Amino acid sequence: MKRTICLALILSLVICSTIVGIAAENNSIEVSAENNLMEFTGEEIKLSLEDAKKMMLTQGVDFEIANLNLRANRAKTRHHFEEIARSWIDPITRERRQPSRTTREMTDLSVEFAREQTPKNYEAELNKITRNVVRDYYTLAHLKEAVRISNENVAIQERVYQNTVNRVNLGIMARSDLLAAEIGLNEAKVRAESAEIGYANLRMAFNIAFGYELIQNITLTDTLEEVEPSDISLEDAIALALENRNEIHGAAYNVKLKELELRETGNSFSRSSATYLNVAVALMGAQLAYDNAPKNVERDVRANYMDMIQKHSEVELRKLGVANAKEVFRLTNLRFEAGMVTLVEVQQAQLMAFNAELDYYKALLDYNLAIIDYELSTTVGIQTASF
Repeated sequence: MKRTICLALILSLVICSTIVGIAAENNSIEVSAENNLMEFTGEEIKLSLEDAKKMMLTQGVDFEIANLNLRANRAKTRHHFEEIARSWIDPITRERRQPSRTTREMTDLSVEFAREQTPKNYEAELNKITRNVVRDYYTLAHLKEAVRISNENVAIQERVYQNTVNRVNLGIMARSDLLAAEIGLNEAKVRAESAEIGYANLRMAFNIAFGYELIQNITLTDTLEEVEPSDISLEDAIALALENRNEIHGAAYNVKLKELELRETGNSFSRSSATYLNVAVALMGAQLAYDNAPKNVERDVRANYMDMIQKHSEVELRKLGVANAKEVFRLTNLRFEAGMVTLVEVQQAQLMAFNAELDYYKALLDYNLAIIDYELSTTVGIQTASF
């Protein structure tokens, strides 16, 4: 039920009538954070992360685009590449050239690579969809936790404020402390309201992305939790990545294609001509990219592994920080009630506890995304190879 500080002060004056006028001077704001700023309607739909993955891997714009690309790649048959070869015009005579033996080899190479790479490209697009689903789902879960934490902070600040009112009424605290408590409470309410707005906006964006009505009431059944790091060892991850990643397969194809292009160019142009030299430079670039591809892939896997381990350490650190900050607030509040510390110290301790819990859930979000980034880096990846 919505409460105002004005009501709290009136009740306080009924109980402690020795001091008058405090309630009349109260400038508290409404606790709007306790009410939904936007009501999401319709029958509640409970959505797990696995259900969200299945949904987006069977429908939606990104899934349709992936399937269109799959069909387009499958359409790149021998006829397709032969048509490309026939469309090549001699830069000197401006006449169409009949496919040479080398051109036919280039066609065979392209056809074979397209046949092998098409399902791998499709898998990479599905990997990207999966990663985006995990990101969107856990980001929404993170903001939901931020709303909960912010509202709990409001409740704590209300208790601090009411305690201050009572102590002012008893004459053991100054009225300036009451103003400071009021400011702290109002700041907590504004933070909670901001968290509610951010959460509502993301819920609408989530509904659009997942094909629901704009304000459909969706309830996430999975929460951000600390899990064990991936059980794929770094050694196995590197081996899998070097075998699977599209970046390596695409680079190898480009080298073979440029070698054939250089041979074909050498049949028509002098080796000192600009045309030949340009193709030779392109081959050198393709070879350099191929030589570096395994290194870059291994670097990516190692970086993702280290990021996952570091993010896990960050979660442990933030979890300890939450426990310590809450204990500091508890002890500080006890000392405040005993008259040993000031109100400002209580507010600082609670703010530290509030921020510590927000930091913990942000660390959980980053950690969960780091796990999936590491595991996906052992597959074909999320990049497609052109052909």
